[in-house]
Amino acid sequence: MARQSSRLLSMGYYHNDEEPLVSYKESPYRVFRRKRGRRHSGASTFSDMSSTSFGDDIGHLPASNWRGRNSFCMRFCQKRVFSLIFIILMCFGGCLYKMYASSRTRVSQGLGRPENMDSAGNEVRMMQAQLTKLQEDMAGADVKMMQMQLKELQEELLRLRNKLLPVADTMPNFALESQGATVPHYLSSETYHTQPPLVTFWGIPLWYPPANPRTVIQGHSSPLTPGRCWAFAGRRGHVFISLSHPVTITHVTLGHISSMQSPAGFTYSAPREFSVYGMKKVDGEATRLGTFVYDPNGESLQTFKLPGHTKGVFRFVKLQIESNWGHPEYTCVYNFRVHGTMPSVTA
Repeated sequence: MARQSSRLLSMGYYHNDEEPLVSYKESPYRVFRRKRGRRHSGASTFSDMSSTSFGDDIGHLPASNWRGRNSFCMRFCQKRVFSLIFIILMCFGGCLYKMYASSRTRVSQGLGRPENMDSAGNEVRMMQAQLTKLQEDMAGADVKMMQMQLKELQEELLRLRNKLLPVADTMPNFALESQGATVPHYLSSETYHTQPPLVTFWGIPLWYPPANPRTVIQGHSSPLTPGRCWAFAGRRGHVFISLSHPVTITHVTLGHISSMQSPAGFTYSAPREFSVYGMKKVDGEATRLGTFVYDPNGESLQTFKLPGHTKGVFRFVKLQIESNWGHPEYTCVYNFRVHGTMPSVTA
C-alpha cells in the first residue's frame, strides 16, 4: 500500500479502498526549507525534515504552478486577440484612405467633375476679368483727371508768374553784359560821381566808388537797389551800347527806382523823355527807332514797344536822354535793355 498524505486524505483525494484518485510521481529529491530568523542544529533539522512528509511538499508545488500557468495563458490569449483586432482595423482604415485618395485624384483630373461646376468656374473667372478691367479703367480715368488738373495748375502758375514778373524778364535781353554786350566809355557821356571820393590827397579826389555806364547793362532786376546806377551831369546825356548779337529791335526797357524807394518821395533824377537809335556800324548812320516818356509813378522797369521795329537789323544802340524830372545836377539810369529777334530766327 502506497504512503498516504494526511492533507490529501483530509481533502478527499482517496477512494474508499484507500487508493489515490490522482497518481503522481514523487520526486526522489527532498525539498529542504529554511525558516528565516531561526538557527537550527543538525539534530533538530534532521528531525524536522524527517517529520515533514514528501507528500506534503510535493502536494503544494503542482497546485501553485498550475494556477500561474493558467493566468499566463489567459493573458497571452488576450494580447493575441487585441493585436489581431488592431491589425484588422488598420487594414480597414488603409483601404478607406486609398479609396478616398483615388476619388480625389479622379476629381482633380476632371474625370468625375460635374458640368455645373465647370459653368460656375467659368462665370467666376469672367466676373474676375470684368472686375480687373473696371479697376484698370478707373485707374486710367483718375490718372487722366490728375494730368488735366496738373496742366491747369501749371497754366495758372504761368499766368501769375507773367503777371507778377516784369515784362522785361519774359523776353531775351541783347544788351546784357553777361551775354557779350559792352559799353564803349569814350562814346558815352562823362560819369557824374554822386558819392564822395574814397581816396583823397590834400583835398584832391583820387578814387571814387565804382560807377560807370556798364551798370546799365548788368541786368539788375526789380526791385532795383537805390544808388546802384550810372549818373551823368545835367539833364541831357547818352550811353552807347554794343549788342551781343545783331537783332531786329522790337522793345526797349528803361529802369529807375520807384518813388516809394526814393528818400525824397519822388524820383527827380529819373529820365523823362528819351530816344533810341539803331546803328549797324560804330561810325555808321543812326536810325531813330522811337521817342518815349518814362513815368516816375509807374513800375521800376518800364518796357516800350518800338513803332519802327521793321527798319532793319542793328548791332549798336544809342540811348539818348533828352530830359529828367527836375534834378538840376545829374540824371540817373539804373537799367536799360534791348529786346528783339535774331535774323536767323525770323528767317
